[in-house]
Amino acid sequence: MTDKMVEEVAKQLQIELGEYIIAELSVFDTKFSIEYQKKQRFVHGKVIPIALLKKNSGFIVYKKNSGENVVSIIENINNEWEIVEEKTFKGISFADLEEAFNNEFN
Repeated sequence: MTDKMVEEVAKQLQIELGEYIIAELSVFDTKFSIEYQKKQRFVHGKVIPIALLKKNSGFIVYKKNSGENVVSIIENINNEWEIVEEKTFKGISFADLEEAFNNEFN
């Protein structure tokens, strides 16, 4: 289902996924990862943020339970990753994503 969420956000941002490396937050240093998760108040196991990286910039994306997509625009400034902007987009709910996923693979 993560792939579906990433594809949905890529369409919303009008980006070509092939130009980005898709990674988990663990790709960043521990300090940045922990601070990001604290800021977003994640409940462990409920939300899996995904990073889309291209050179010294990229996005961290995740889906709220409501289906809203949260996008953090990040840049590597002086060898430190920083959030420079955040956006939200109306998205497909988890239930609808799960149904589409099940229909595709069943």
